[in-house]
Amino acid sequence: MPDIFTLQRKAAEGGSETISWVDLDSRAAETAAWLQNQSGLSEQVVVRLLQPGTINHHEILGGGVVICFHARKVLPKANEGDFTSIRLWIECDRVISVCSETIPALEALKSTASQQQGTWAPLEILTSLINSHINELEKILVNVSSETDELEDQILESEEEPNIEDLDLVRRKTIHARRQLIALRNLLVFIVSDQSLVISAAERRSVEAVTERVRSYLEILEDCHERAHLLRDQMESQLNARLNRITYNLTIVATVFLPLSFLTGLLGMNVAGIPDEHNPRGFVIACTAMVVIAIGSWIFLRWRRWI
Repeated sequence: MPDIFTLQRKAAEGGSETISWVDLDSRAAETAAWLQNQSGLSEQVVVRLLQPGTINHHEILGGGVVICFHARKVLPKANEGDFTSIRLWIECDRVISVCSETIPALEALKSTASQQQGTWAPLEILTSLINSHINELEKILVNVSSETDELEDQILESEEEPNIEDLDLVRRKTIHARRQLIALRNLLVFIVSDQSLVISAAERRSVEAVTERVRSYLEILEDCHERAHLLRDQMESQLNARLNRITYNLTIVATVFLPLSFLTGLLGMNVAGIPDEHNPRGFVIACTAMVVIAIGSWIFLRWRRWI
């Protein structure tokens, strides 16, 4: 059976109004039957609430809005992500939440719902879930920012050879957190900017505060992403400079030993069997032929502009 909470809040014109919150487990067999037969929702809304969501989504249908949102699980199973989707139907006097996993932020809100008579608002479920999600992302953000600072010091100031795998790991974390924050920002901007969505001034202020928090974290992640990109360029520049120094040193060594290799090859040449081997000038002729070949090769390379 669904968990149903009946709450009171102050109305804009004075007095109080009743708001009901129905929490459903999509794994339960009676959930679909309750939504179809007892909720009074249209078939389109019921389909949206029962359809497993994979991304943050929002859609205005009739007199309310369907919101699909990612929230953190209590105990993620092996080979599964830490997050699951929760579907919300929000209208002026009722909220229906549908999820398939136990969500800590939702359970905490349910445990304190009865104590919030007079102050409770329908969008408080959404803002509580988003704040909980942001708290988890904040840990990743602090970690990414700290690792970026360490890599920056190591690459720019330390003489130790930088590890490019550490930088790639930081960039992957940044991209992952940035993708989630952008999805949250788009969802919140939709709620704040859509004039057809009727929400109270207090709810709007709450959503705007969460939106500002998401934007500030996005700015920090954008800064980390830009710094990581610049550090990658700096690291590649240092590696190229190091490779050029090594190549230069090897070129010097090869240049030093080239005359020695030529002399050892020349003096170790077996002249028996070469043309004019009995001619006293045969050795001179062979050396002259090699010089001509070398000069001809140099002229050909210059003509082709390869050197």
